[in-house]
Amino acid sequence: MGVSTAANVSGCENTAYITNYVPGSVTVINTSTNDVTGTITVGTEPVGLVVTADGLRAYVANQGSATVSVIDTLTGVVTDTIDVGDGPTNIVLSADQTVAYVTNQGDGTVSVVDTVTLTEVTSIAVGPTPVGLAISADGATVYVGVFDTDSVVRIATASNMVVGAPIAAGLEPVFVAMTPDGSTLYVANATAGTVTVVDTVTNTVVGAPITVGEFPTGLGVTPDGLTLLVTNQDGDTTSVIDTVTGLVTSTITVGSAPTNVSITPDGVTAYVTNQGDDTVSVIDIATRTVTGTIAVGEAPIGGSVCPARVTTTTTTSTTSTSTTSTTVPTPPPMPINPTPVPPRFTG
Repeated sequence: MGVSTAANVSGCENTAYITNYVPGSVTVINTSTNDVTGTITVGTEPVGLVVTADGLRAYVANQGSATVSVIDTLTGVVTDTIDVGDGPTNIVLSADQTVAYVTNQGDGTVSVVDTVTLTEVTSIAVGPTPVGLAISADGATVYVGVFDTDSVVRIATASNMVVGAPIAAGLEPVFVAMTPDGSTLYVANATAGTVTVVDTVTNTVVGAPITVGEFPTGLGVTPDGLTLLVTNQDGDTTSVIDTVTGLVTSTITVGSAPTNVSITPDGVTAYVTNQGDDTVSVIDIATRTVTGTIAVGEAPIGGSVCPARVTTTTTTSTTSTSTTSTTVPTPPPMPINPTPVPPRFTG
């Protein structure tokens, strides 16, 4: 005889969080209506933000206060503040969500944070001005875009050590983004105006860089891995790239100084933070059009959309001699772009 129970897991489904650099706040957006539903005060000069797979927490990198704010998404309250390195900018989570990796631009390190004890356990030297972060699908490797060395550095999560030679990117790489299957890494080269494509199996650059708009910063890959969106900060546009052909198929005019892009779990909508005019552009990815503009706080930079609701099912079977339980686990979050920018790109 078996008994099945189901539980819906997602603390913040249909919600986007946007970091506002100047006031030190996070704007909360209902992605079903595109209405602003709240504002949360965090640390000084927040940039990167990531939401946990269960949607119950959000972590915010506060560049100006050298901290990470921990937000309870159910209450919208900051519950903890974690000290990290100098100038924290971007955050990714390990596959099991127990570790957060934070780039620190000011001291050239990546902080390793235990998300259970909410403390920094170590820091890893990666080179001057690390910015973007992405983690491999198997959780074994963290890729770090290092602005001043025009390269991408790899960290083995098992040892928390830099491994292998740096991967050459274009001039002044900022953000990096991973395809959902973990096979390809994209690197936005701000000054070069290009995107570098990296094969993560061989950790080598594939083909020539893809030319996009002026000063590309943010990257977002759709959940099916077929489309890459790139925000061009100096061109007020977002480039759309077909990841199969490596060609730019559309260029969308958005707000002023677009910096980052986040994509909904269904791959239908993209949210672009426009640092120059304090707005977020809402893009219909299928039609390649802006369908709305949302006013947020001053100098919005980072952002993240909450994961979709996942149903976990537990089945208990009993016999006269034994009892067994089987649980279908919540999968790790789809890599949703990464975030932020160096101080020189803000303000």
